[in-house]
Amino acid sequence: MKAEKLADAIMDELTEYTEETTEIVKEAVKETADEVKNDIRSNAPVGATGKYKKSWRSKKKSEDGSMVTYTVYADKNGYRLAHLLEYGHAMRNGGRTKAQPHIKPAEEKGLESLEQKLERKI
Repeated sequence: MKAEKLADAIMDELTEYTEETTEIVKEAVKETADEVKNDIRSNAPVGATGKYKKSWRSKKKSEDGSMVTYTVYADKNGYRLAHLLEYGHAMRNGGRTKAQPHIKPAEEKGLESLEQKLERKI
């Protein structure tokens, strides 16, 4: 009888730990997605209207039990420009524009930030 109670107690603790860890991970992923979005916005090139800079969003893509996915993207006002600005492009009259990397550095910084948050909180 005592062995059954011990097994039940261990299972209860493991279940509670799993639920707490899942919530920590979900919260850290959301925070990091918002940080990446804000980092891209702050480093994005600014045109005459500033629409591209303002076009960045983060959105929950999916949630499945213990896993959550967020997407950081440029909306209808900026998605066409993202690749061209990040990597440069050929100009109509010849030559190329200078690349203005602002997405990749934010992504790399976000990955490091997420890893640090998870190590600290778990």
